[in-house]
Amino acid sequence: MSFVTGGSPQWKHFFLATTMALVVAGGATAQQYTVAERGSKIEFTVTRGKDDKLRGWLNNLKGTIVFNPEQPEKASFDVTVNSSTAKTGDAVADYKVKTEAFLNPLKFPEIRIKSTSVKKDGGPVYVLNGELTLKGITKPVKIQFTALPSAGGYTFRGLLQLSRKLYNIGEKGDIDDNITVYLQVAAKRK
Repeated sequence: MSFVTGGSPQWKHFFLATTMALVVAGGATAQQYTVAERGSKIEFTVTRGKDDKLRGWLNNLKGTIVFNPEQPEKASFDVTVNSSTAKTGDAVADYKVKTEAFLNPLKFPEIRIKSTSVKKDGGPVYVLNGELTLKGITKPVKIQFTALPSAGGYTFRGLLQLSRKLYNIGEKGDIDDNITVYLQVAAKRK
């Protein structure tokens, strides 16, 4: 039996309405993206000593993102970075950041952010609630971010403030407790 070529006009309208609803709903579903190394970066700043700002970066990001700006509640982020890629441009700091007292990449090679929820926070801004795992310690984090459409995906930019003490990073007097982390994650359609 064919609803399109036979049957009552009500069935034809029902079938057409159902098909249209599925097409519209299908277009609104979240799309899956893969983190692209090109265009992705993590930068951090922390004060050491009295007024000396130490800046650094990590690269080699990997991960999967599910995102639709119209349905942020269905979004998910699972992004990792290799802790051994940390650099500052200062030879002494580059050595120190890879010691046991700091990132200890031999024992903890991966830093991970995994979302637990995402919501719109007005305008083009979203909020990711999730968990950051660093040096084997997992703590809740909140990241405000924007999602800018780019060729075949999005570029997500966000800011994260964290306490080094919560993750056993550094020693007393080495660096300030507050670390500012700038995130830029380029994601391309799978």
